Amino acid sequence: MADYKYVSLPIGKLFVDAGDAAIFICTEEDPKGVRKAHQDGPGYQRDPHSRAGWVKSHAAKYDEKVFRPLEVSKRADGPYAGYYAIVDGGGRWLIAQEVGLEKVWCRVHEGLTRKQEAKLFTMFDDTYKLRGIQLFVARVRAGSPVAVQINNAAKPYRIAERGQGTLKCVNTLVDMFVAYGNDTAKGLSLIEKTCQFAAVGWSGYVKGNGVSGGAIDQRMISALGILIDTAGSKLDKTVLLQVLKKNPAKALQKKVEDKYGKPLGDHTTLQAAKYLASLYNRHFAGTPKKIENRDIDNCALWGSIMVGKTFAALLREAETENVITAQAA
Repeated sequence: MADYKYVSLPIGKLFVDAGDAAIFICTEEDPKGVRKAHQDGPGYQRDPHSRAGWVKSHAAKYDEKVFRPLEVSKRADGPYAGYYAIVDGGGRWLIAQEVGLEKVWCRVHEGLTRKQEAKLFTMFDDTYKLRGIQLFVARVRAGSPVAVQINNAAKPYRIAERGQGTLKCVNTLVDMFVAYGNDTAKGLSLIEKTCQFAAVGWSGYVKGNGVSGGAIDQRMISALGILIDTAGSKLDKTVLLQVLKKNPAKALQKKVEDKYGKPLGDHTTLQAAKYLASLYNRHFAGTPKKIENRDIDNCALWGSIMVGKTFAALLREAETENVITAQAA
């Protein structure tokens, strides 16, 4: 990374770069069915304007002593030459405006490429505990081979942290990728199949299916992935779609929650997978396509999930393994 220095900069010289929409996996459909970028923005961090409530609450208790400097990158070219892209601190930038500050202290990085800016953003994870979706998008933009492959497999199916008709499962995507070890083709195939079935069967991806009232819980996506992983080549796609359309994700989710909406125990993902399998099995009593509970317990994806590592740790390990494998080849 290039050198940096601390400077007090005018609010008007700072901006949030929306970036390249083509690499952002979060998408929605407008009423006419036209694909467009998700409202959280396509850059390596979400648009801070989407956090108006958070900004106002923090502005109300503003304390200059704990207001950390913003991380910014001075642009030397393009439409914002001479201005500073906010790498981290978009919310603080808005808070500063809310309380009437004219300048804010920034740590200025010079000479960074767009990929280096995204890489710098991911480095704040250990300090600020970034959301999985933010960290993932940043790694995609930074050019991580693993993140790019996962993104390309999931991209058409509205993966997001929140939003109507979206699939809330970015952590699960990495579990799927590492489930088969070095056989990344199998992991990517599982990602694509699971996202496609969830999008078509649960989130209204195909016009006329109806749309879920919100993002589909990650445990449900994991449960669906476990079923698909367990069934393997004997999966009956037509039957699975019928099951998903008749049993919405929210209804299935309630089967593994208490009356307060809290998970019933640590194995709710596995419970959901087995319940979903029971619905699927009703079509195959006594036939080879029936999915057994013991097979679900031993499937590769469940083994990956049970490792219990954080999203960031899994992604870093997958990236390292991917590089080592590529070098060996």
